[in-house]
Amino acid sequence: MLVELIDPVKTVNSKVVDPSLTKAVEELKLIVNATWLKSRDTNMRLKIDILEKTTRYHPLLKVEDLGKLVSNLHEVHNIRNNFAHRMMFIRQKKTEEGYDWDVYLDFGSREELLDATYFKKIEELYTGTMKQLEDLTRKLTAEKKDEITKD
Repeated sequence: MLVELIDPVKTVNSKVVDPSLTKAVEELKLIVNATWLKSRDTNMRLKIDILEKTTRYHPLLKVEDLGKLVSNLHEVHNIRNNFAHRMMFIRQKKTEEGYDWDVYLDFGSREELLDATYFKKIEELYTGTMKQLEDLTRKLTAEKKDEITKD
């Protein structure tokens, strides 16, 4: 989606675009995607910032409210980092059926229980964020299809 947002052919006012320009733009998009966006050095936070800044000034997306999407993407990023960089620990507990255990993420001054409620919250966040991304992608695709069918 980031590569599609930087496509200058989508934002030109003219409906007739030289095929050589279209080909050059497609080649540039491949290079940007392969060498920069998929690089290990381009982390998720940077990609979220690029998305926010690119869509803020994108002529096809002037009416989009991306605040919630960007906020959700940052929250997804933080959750990922918590699992990647926090210690997990297990506490055994006695139940009526015998022994069971709880898993926690250690945040130093606080602990987060990884129970069904926690994972339901994550699932809802991921599902909502994916829907927002799909809607944005669909809008970009629809704009492109509309331009093609008008020609």
